[in-house]
Amino acid sequence: MSSGVAAAVQPQIAVVYLARLAEGVAPVRKFIDSYKRRPVGVTHDLVIVWKGFPNNDPAGSPQKAICDQVEHRSIAMTDKGFDITAYKLASETLSHNHVCFLNTFSEIESDDWLRKLYDHASRANIGIAGATASLESVRDSMKSMSRAVWLCVQGIPYDPLIAEQWGHEIVKHAPNWLARRPPSLYWRARRFARRALALKWGALKPPSRQEMEDLFETVWAKQGAIYAKLPPFPNHHIRSNAFMMRRPVFLDALPPRLATKEDCFEFESGHASVTNRVVRQGLCAVVVGNDGKAYHSSEWSSSKTFRSGAQENILVSDNQTRAFEAMSPESKKLYEHWTWHGPAIP
Repeated sequence: MSSGVAAAVQPQIAVVYLARLAEGVAPVRKFIDSYKRRPVGVTHDLVIVWKGFPNNDPAGSPQKAICDQVEHRSIAMTDKGFDITAYKLASETLSHNHVCFLNTFSEIESDDWLRKLYDHASRANIGIAGATASLESVRDSMKSMSRAVWLCVQGIPYDPLIAEQWGHEIVKHAPNWLARRPPSLYWRARRFARRALALKWGALKPPSRQEMEDLFETVWAKQGAIYAKLPPFPNHHIRSNAFMMRRPVFLDALPPRLATKEDCFEFESGHASVTNRVVRQGLCAVVVGNDGKAYHSSEWSSSKTFRSGAQENILVSDNQTRAFEAMSPESKKLYEHWTWHGPAIP
């Protein structure tokens, strides 16, 4: 058991960290380093869920050697299922009043971080307190991104707006399209001449932009089915990288099954998400910042946590927040728009 500045009597709190073998050693080292570096602020048990280690035993692994630097309890499981599967197992195994879940890529960014979360999660009117939240609709964002990539793969004329907004994705799937950026009037004249000759000699007329848009809708009806049932923007939800709840409330909010990726999407950001479930019970879903304040949904976009400001008020970071920090100004603008203003479609 670890302790920081504790009161005379503290309720039981479990910090559940997911150490997944498939993610490698580096994320575990970064988490443990941040856990050791940052005061926790409240008495708790650190519980590490070992997911996917051979024979359900992390002994002898570099991850276990790193985690042995701090006192902890262990729960082992196969790699079957998802992060939420591990959180469910831990909650059913433990008996603590409150549980704080951290995924493999979590890094603690604030002193007294657990006390700050608990100060709000323990209030009677709060059902879930998280480090980050979003209004993003995965359904809308994936369709918007896929549409842009689709059009480029089909060979639409170079569009600087699409290139600016989606270049980071297009370069993965249609790099030749990005290379078609017209360097001069001469290039455009040659292209026009080739097209005129093709039409003159009876070549098929290339499909129009609208025809390609219509074909994408047909393709997306099948390819995007995994996202079809998710809510449109604005889709208020606490992100699952770091959040705290009363353990019974969390167990009650779990869906009847967690067998597919669609089930996990539904749990985090679906119509029956954990956020929506607690809100429907008359409870609040809040983001807690480094400043110790609780931000309600109308304040999330200005909380300077997830894709907000320079994210300088974040309590616990993850791979997504760090990826945002490394983005170009254009990409940051796009992802911030996705998160707080809806899908961007040129």
